[in-house]
Amino acid sequence: MILKKDILSLLEELESYHDTTGHPRSTHYAKLAVMELCGWIEESFDKIAERCVKGKIKTHAYRSIMDNIIDKTYGFKYNANFRRMMLQTIGISKMELLERKLILSGEKLLLNSTLENLLIERNRAAHTTTAGAMTTYQAPSITINQLKIIYAIIRKMYSFAVQNT
Repeated sequence: MILKKDILSLLEELESYHDTTGHPRSTHYAKLAVMELCGWIEESFDKIAERCVKGKIKTHAYRSIMDNIIDKTYGFKYNANFRRMMLQTIGISKMELLERKLILSGEKLLLNSTLENLLIERNRAAHTTTAGAMTTYQAPSITINQLKIIYAIIRKMYSFAVQNT
């Protein structure tokens, strides 16, 4: 799993630049913070899927299939990206078990909500330019809070992958 300290350290550094710099650079740091967290989430989801099959795939042909599943998964939406990838790697019954645990704890709703908010911010950041515009983006401190909200859930999903596959 990708360590929290690495992404948190980067986001905190971007926050310090954001807080001490005037426009437009502060906008760049805010955009970059969102993009970095979203990339970290995608990589974490990939690592969870890879961990599920670690040591179980014995042939090159099936390793290629696994690599293809991960390579063709772009994005960090729960249902469209993560769940679909996991269904292909661990199967429907184990995915249902993981999801039931997340639903019972209320974490699935929290994760979905946070990911949806991040997707909105990510799309705004990725599809707009700061050149000559007064567009504002969420501050890196908000992005840090989003990391803190979802990290424990992603860690729980990774632990599930280690224990149940």
